[in-house]
Amino acid sequence: FLPILDMHLFHDMKKPRTKTCYFIGKGENQFKHPKDAIELNRGIAGNQEYLANALNECQTLYCYDPVTAMTEIARLCGTKVRMYNDKYSKQDFAEYEPGMNGITWGDEDEVPLEYHGFRQHYSWMKGEFMRKMDDFIKETQA
Repeated sequence: FLPILDMHLFHDMKKPRTKTCYFIGKGENQFKHPKDAIELNRGIAGNQEYLANALNECQTLYCYDPVTAMTEIARLCGTKVRMYNDKYSKQDFAEYEPGMNGITWGDEDEVPLEYHGFRQHYSWMKGEFMRKMDDFIKETQA
């Protein structure tokens, strides 16, 4: 796992969370999101500052993409995720390094996001990756 997200850009800005959003990405729209939800498409996702601001106004991101950094971006911004996909099971996803903190699977009861715990875990993953990279460099250059 390569934790590359900018934790200074993607953080909880303490804005009122009055909206809901959804991201289709490489997935298929299953129309599980509320009708007034805002679509975050790939064009918007390319403008990271806009994305951070938009996610900070949303309580929940409905995600249909089975493999995307959008789930981590949302949680770093303090937005819970509701995941719908046909490619992976909840058990498959549970083994994903960033974990399931704040991710609700399908129509299950909502899972809370422990924001500070997720940020701390993501920060630890960044440090762990750098330690492993340093070891790799030492071994391959020896």
